[in-house]
Amino acid sequence: MNTPNTNDYSVFKDALGKRIQLLRTAASLTQEALAANSGLTRTTIVDIEKGATNPTLEGLARIASALGLKVPDLFSSGVAHQSTYIMQPTSGNLYTPLVEQLTTVKNGELNIHVAYAKSSGVDLLTAALQTFRSAGGHLRVLAGIDQKNTTAEALYKLTKLCDELYVVHDSAFAQTYHPKIFIVRNADQAWVAVGSNNLTRGGLCTNYETCNTQFLNLNDTLDHRSYENLTEAFTLYQESNLVKRISSVEDIQELLRNGLIVTEQQSRQNSTKRSSFSANTHFGHRAVSNLPTASVKIPVPANLFAGTSSNSRTGNNESAATQQPTAPLHDSEVTAASFLSLEASSDVQATYWFEMRASTGGSRNILDLSSSAKLQSGTHPNVENGSIPGSVAFFGLDPMARDVEKNVTIVYNGISYYPSTIKFAPNNASWRIQLKGDAETGDESLSQYGKTDFAYHILVFHRVTSDHYILETMAESELDALKANSEFWATNGINKSSKAFGKIRIG
Repeated sequence: MNTPNTNDYSVFKDALGKRIQLLRTAASLTQEALAANSGLTRTTIVDIEKGATNPTLEGLARIASALGLKVPDLFSSGVAHQSTYIMQPTSGNLYTPLVEQLTTVKNGELNIHVAYAKSSGVDLLTAALQTFRSAGGHLRVLAGIDQKNTTAEALYKLTKLCDELYVVHDSAFAQTYHPKIFIVRNADQAWVAVGSNNLTRGGLCTNYETCNTQFLNLNDTLDHRSYENLTEAFTLYQESNLVKRISSVEDIQELLRNGLIVTEQQSRQNSTKRSSFSANTHFGHRAVSNLPTASVKIPVPANLFAGTSSNSRTGNNESAATQQPTAPLHDSEVTAASFLSLEASSDVQATYWFEMRASTGGSRNILDLSSSAKLQSGTHPNVENGSIPGSVAFFGLDPMARDVEKNVTIVYNGISYYPSTIKFAPNNASWRIQLKGDAETGDESLSQYGKTDFAYHILVFHRVTSDHYILETMAESELDALKANSEFWATNGINKSSKAFGKIRIG
């Protein structure tokens, strides 16, 4: 006959004592209060929590009742301890486990509570969210708008995915809605992720974030209580005047008119406020490999948010519902109407546009520049016999210094690419910029967008510094609107039919 191991008893008593102490603390009870509620003495409670005594079954039943639990709840279920810490991007990312839950849970419920959301994050999750919903899932999102980081396009896409969509705003400047919580649950358990991750590409994959994921057994009283504590606050928010439900495009346009949210374009301009734009720095960069890409994207119709910004210089507040429908544009494209409604960013030194047309090179990623240009309209400070310095001057190069090359950083769709090379091509007797370079966040190259985004488009460059530029694209049909709103426009050749470029008029 085996003799009981007294060490096992000791370990059991210690573990039970710590569990009861944890439950008591979670219930906000002192040892005196638990003693009074259970009919036991404080000394007994102290000894049990210290593992210094063997509690009777009756004593455990009294303690459980005083805590609003059942006796089995006093013993760790183990489920609540299935937790993982994610130190993104060094030890994984939030995207992978979140997608796993969304694509495996049936008849579930998803709650997302974030400080802000952008198209990049919604695009990454769109396919998984569609799978979750088709499997009987219910989707609810609360996104903060206090810091103007949630974009109109992201909200539009979420209206196509969610059963319930809300924005949260506190009118007091000093109070910001800042939770970052993702919850996927079914009838028996909930997967919870709590950390610093927002609903953006960076928040889900590339930014330096910290997150804890944990399974809660909803049949365990303590785990269920933890789940209710998480969700109760959000229920209260939904029922308060801090929250607005988003049900239509008109709701989003109202937020834009009131200056509470921004468009993707405005957000990209604001993203230039980063120390990485300093030319002299000793800080490095940690590349992130094997990044996921969006397999499904919800298109945003062109002109959907044109003229709805509260800072519109054009004064055009016409509802999108009254505008003529147009074909959807690529996510990176903007229209002249929405582009020209922006106030000038203090970080942008100047903005030029360039006709790309068919482009050259196998990847269609070479933009032709010029040493001199023919002024066609407007005023320029350096005009001589109708000619002005060529378009290469915008990039800080002397048009006559043809033996000089320059590498610059291009920010496209919120991602930095380096290097794009500006150089004189003797065989063509012209300047050009090769839109290439590796992404700061992974293995993709800017040149991959040549055939799809650059050729037969107008390229708009915002100069942040002489070495850093933000790039956006427009359809060729926007050319006349750009010419009309330029300080000047010129052509690389002497004829008006030559490729045109111009400087956007600000103010």
